[in-house]
Amino acid sequence: MSTKKLLGWIFAWILPLSSAWAGLRFEGGALIGARFFQNDDLKNAYGGALLVYPHVSLVFGPVFLGGGYHFGETQRGSVGMFQDAAELMVAGPEIFVGLQAKLGPVLPYVKAGAGFYSYEQKFLAAALRDFNVKGRKQGFCVGGGLKLPIGRVFRLAFAFDYLSLHASGIDSELDMSGIRALGGFGLFF
Repeated sequence: MSTKKLLGWIFAWILPLSSAWAGLRFEGGALIGARFFQNDDLKNAYGGALLVYPHVSLVFGPVFLGGGYHFGETQRGSVGMFQDAAELMVAGPEIFVGLQAKLGPVLPYVKAGAGFYSYEQKFLAAALRDFNVKGRKQGFCVGGGLKLPIGRVFRLAFAFDYLSLHASGIDSELDMSGIRALGGFGLFF
């Protein structure tokens, strides 16, 4: 094949792809908020928890694909009939895909994805340490929210997500599913 034909083929493939890549944008930010358990026993024992959720996304038109990290704080509470002191920690990466629409200056969105979480429930009393639970488990998350542009690059964001996570406890399943309510900022370019 001649050099001219080879260059012709290269440009025939690169030009359409370059115009497609021109519509691709990057978004990143951090959200902070609270997580609330669905399970009554965990809700009564630990209450809600503060969490931080940094995230990045590639946006192409109304579709976005991204990932984030659920940084949950260690929650302290009292568990069981004797109200034994315990701690619970849940953290892990997530991947998601979503759709957003432009309604005036506001961008409402919905997303769904999977999370790969590590969790640990430990009792603080030495006599109960045999009952500590630690592991990794996959869960799913669905949610939605609003992005509000501030200027050309910055955005405020508000999200409301449901996280489903079921793990093995000592003698039963530990249902750590619940709702996250988050707010924060982002960059978009």
